[in-house]
Amino acid sequence: MLKIFKYTYNFIKRIPIFNHILSFLTRCDYCNFYGNSWQNPQIKSVIIFWSFADWKKEFITKYYPEHKYLFIHRNLKPEWILNNLYKNYDINQIIFFVWGKAAPAYLYQFAKKHDIPLVSVEDGFLRSIQTPSYYTKPLSLAFDKQGIYFDANTPSDLENILNFYDFSSDKRLMLQADKLIKLFTKYHLTKYYVPISSEHKQCKRPTFQKNRYKILVIGQSEEDASIKYGSKKYKLNTEIIFKAHKDYPEADIYYRPHPDVSLKGRKKLSSPENLKDICYTIPNDIPLYQILTQVDHVYTISSLVGMEALIHGKKVTTLGAPFYSNWGLTYDDQIIDRRTRKLSLQELVAGSYILYPQYFDPVTSQETDIFTVIKYLVGDNFSSEDKDLL
Repeated sequence: MLKIFKYTYNFIKRIPIFNHILSFLTRCDYCNFYGNSWQNPQIKSVIIFWSFADWKKEFITKYYPEHKYLFIHRNLKPEWILNNLYKNYDINQIIFFVWGKAAPAYLYQFAKKHDIPLVSVEDGFLRSIQTPSYYTKPLSLAFDKQGIYFDANTPSDLENILNFYDFSSDKRLMLQADKLIKLFTKYHLTKYYVPISSEHKQCKRPTFQKNRYKILVIGQSEEDASIKYGSKKYKLNTEIIFKAHKDYPEADIYYRPHPDVSLKGRKKLSSPENLKDICYTIPNDIPLYQILTQVDHVYTISSLVGMEALIHGKKVTTLGAPFYSNWGLTYDDQIIDRRTRKLSLQELVAGSYILYPQYFDPVTSQETDIFTVIKYLVGDNFSSEDKDLL
């Protein structure tokens, strides 16, 4: 079991292994050296983590063994830290890990100048079972060396996979993608998976008008990074509703608030509840799959639900530029010229869910595949007749 050690300077100066970074430590109260690997002189490589919350330390270090781990406090000046690292440590043995896009600009400049690998880390697209807590170990993570999937301003590893991977020659991968689509639709898989229970089967379904074109507007946390970095024009949930109504004035529009906003009190910047004359609000206690199966079209800025709607065979309009847009499968308001290829749904699923993220066994923390994670998430609901899909 790894432990958190918060070594003060007065304590560290008595340990020879830390002598090479003493000048780095003299200017701060303490730095967070995590785990037992610092006591092993045979381990040379150091991963320096930026903007990782405390609760993420144990799982991320288990997922990346055989390194030393240094977590930088957010209140420390990055310029001073990096310059002292450069003077007192072998720069060729350092790797930067950044959670999302949360590192200061200086870090990216420093990494580029000194040719230090910088990896952006984010939750994968099939993350975990939904719980009331944020602090649940993710079963998939994206480790991106080019950018990060939600930032449409620059290329990412995922965008490069979707642009250049030779899907047509990888028959095995395409078979896996077909199986994955079947599993997603049968078991209603989503990023935060909600196990299908008898309560869900019996819960009140939303009432939809028959013979009417039905649009689902996916609400997002309006301060989310995927909107900040992925949408130039549209930033607010009310703007999505107005756009859908403008495009389809005769359609029935249903608005689904983001759970973090309606249930967990995340800040909202607009008031969709005031648009009752043009849309219906669907409560969050109704499972998303029950809604998707009954609508014709999904509107979103950049939500992953748009990707999941494609898997369920729905039309999708994107007002920002999420990773799944601009490949010929969605109606796109924001055009990304870098995305020059037309993809099938199987190719998009293969690149986004199989090739891009890494998956981790929930028990051993060892790297595994998406099908193992699916079997774990579905649990006792998994049908023996679907064993050939794994």
